[in-house]
Amino acid sequence: MDTEDKVVRIINNFPESLVKRVEDYQHQHHMRTRKDAFIELIEKGLKQEEPAE
Repeated sequence: MDTEDKVVRIINNFPESLVKRVEDYQHQHHMRTRKDAFIELIEKGLKQEEPAE
């Protein structure tokens, strides 16, 4: 995430099973917060959607 990005609060509900998977990822990768895990997973998913150069 670009350090100059404006932070936007998004409040949302997720299925408990999905949150558990994100928390498992968080712990496996020694991340401090669940938010960091969500951000990394979203960025990885979006990167896969980018067209190959």
